[in-house]
Amino acid sequence: MTVLLLQAAMAHATVYQYFDEEGTLIVTNVPHRSKRLVPLPEKKVDRGYEQRSREIRLNFKDDVYYDYYPVSGKTFQEAVMSTNMNGPFEQKDNKRYAAQTKWNMGWSYKFSSSYKAGGSSVYVSLNIYDFEFRSDITVLLPALSEGSALNEHDLALWEKFVQGLLAHEHDHVALIQDASFRAEAKRKISSIRDLSLPYDPSMVLDQEIKNAVESQTAKIGHDLIMEIKGRNDEYDRLTEHGLRPEMRQGFFR
Repeated sequence: MTVLLLQAAMAHATVYQYFDEEGTLIVTNVPHRSKRLVPLPEKKVDRGYEQRSREIRLNFKDDVYYDYYPVSGKTFQEAVMSTNMNGPFEQKDNKRYAAQTKWNMGWSYKFSSSYKAGGSSVYVSLNIYDFEFRSDITVLLPALSEGSALNEHDLALWEKFVQGLLAHEHDHVALIQDASFRAEAKRKISSIRDLSLPYDPSMVLDQEIKNAVESQTAKIGHDLIMEIKGRNDEYDRLTEHGLRPEMRQGFFR
């Protein structure tokens, strides 16, 4: 039966989707509250750490959250050994690293839809617009504990060491925030113009359309995250997790 059964007025909806580092959908249909929406507590900056480290010079980013794990030592070598023992554990490598970047990413968008049902199908026209991307990024760094007492020479070495760690993690941040990835995801989502759904007179069409749109954009989100993850893994492979910083220019070029 191809006779037109119904014609719907324009409907509108807003979608929220957020993904972890593996591309798994972790939050949907509600606005995601980033931890950066709440002012960072002063202790997170750890002024004691800065004072013990001779006010070491680190360049922080406003849109990144920083956290610390404690290390100790009386010399620079002991402090570095402490990072090897206490640094974040990476399960896939079965190894600890001196620093780590953890992240998730998501977006919100609006869409309008109109549909007509004929026979056994519903034909949907879509317009997806008002994209907003966001990412939650946490960089974990080592912090000298209260019992550490490095001399001036070793403090200078420690400062250079932590600066190197931070520079490497900030390269990961740059990859996660790369605008080209987001532009491609936006292009793919915007290209979803038409849907065809099985028609059931008992179905709530607006909800079924929203579910179908979310399913397609969730697949795009998963692919986006995996692409970003692949670039980050390749960067770590090429630079040996920051041990060969001279390779970074070739990578980004």
